[in-house]
Amino acid sequence: MEETQLLSTLKTYLLAGLLMITSLTGHADDLKEDIYILASSSLSEDSLKQLVKDAEKKNLPVYFRGLIKNSYKETAAYFKKLGVGITIDPRPFREFNQPQVPAFVFKGKDKVFILSLIHISEPTRPRL
Repeated sequence: MEETQLLSTLKTYLLAGLLMITSLTGHADDLKEDIYILASSSLSEDSLKQLVKDAEKKNLPVYFRGLIKNSYKETAAYFKKLGVGITIDPRPFREFNQPQVPAFVFKGKDKVFILSLIHISEPTRPRL
């Protein structure tokens, strides 16, 4: 399966997950701060651009673990070329022990759901 097909499948799971969580809580806006989209430059430029644009429509941040080649200049040039913005923060990757990207993380009060290209996790408790 191609990367774009996998991303499309993940988006379907993401929407289904959002609908499920929203139906349980009744508050979609309250969930936004508990949703993490984890990505990296290992994704194709088209896939990354589409992922970020879809996330921006829902006001959801896309996280990168760190700088590209440990360079602010290269990182800024890369995202300027793509015309998208991201958040650089390694904490969600560590907190959810998630090395694979793209990954969608739903953090609830006492459970975490992770959807990634590699697997769909069982609910687990967040690391403290």
